Amino acid sequence: MFANFWTDVATLMATIDPFSVIPVYLGLTHALTADARARVLLRAIFIAFAILFAFLIVGELALNAMGISVDAFRIAGGIVLLLVGVKMVFAQGTQTAPAEPANADRDIAVFPLGMPYVAGPASIMSIVLLTENDLHSIPQQACTLISMCLVLTVTYLVLRAASPLQRLLGGTGINVMGRIMGLVLASLAVQALITGLRNVFFTAQ
Repeated sequence: MFANFWTDVATLMATIDPFSVIPVYLGLTHALTADARARVLLRAIFIAFAILFAFLIVGELALNAMGISVDAFRIAGGIVLLLVGVKMVFAQGTQTAPAEPANADRDIAVFPLGMPYVAGPASIMSIVLLTENDLHSIPQQACTLISMCLVLTVTYLVLRAASPLQRLLGGTGINVMGRIMGLVLASLAVQALITGLRNVFFTAQ
């Protein structure tokens, strides 16, 4: 279980990749005061937690209701995560915030910060795969929940210190961190594909 905990942490850290969100976060909140920026960040983290927790609880049930096997989802999820990981490895630069009018009337904590930048498709897929009922016991799924809370806490702390971290790491440092996370994510995605294909083609025989 202890080994699974660190695997879960590595998977979620790679899919969320808080360092790559730094330029986006700073771009979206550049016009806000320090207190307002902190409130937006905290709200975004809670929204991301609610989204990921919902998929942790009902993700597999929703798949079963739609007639989608977990192995099919694992293979599809592995392909998507692999593409995301490869894109991160070969990214040309850091992410930037989408252009928006100065008087945009929307809650950036919900979109795009909470979702999809923190709780995105890759992290949602990871949560569902890491809590598969047939492979993971209730204590193991609780361990995944703890690892998710830890990663979201780290994400909050990284983004809370976004300005000094950007000055310290610079664009090059953030790119390097993103590429390392991408390589880890690609490796985890390949492992998910291997497991899914093995279950489909060998377990069924």
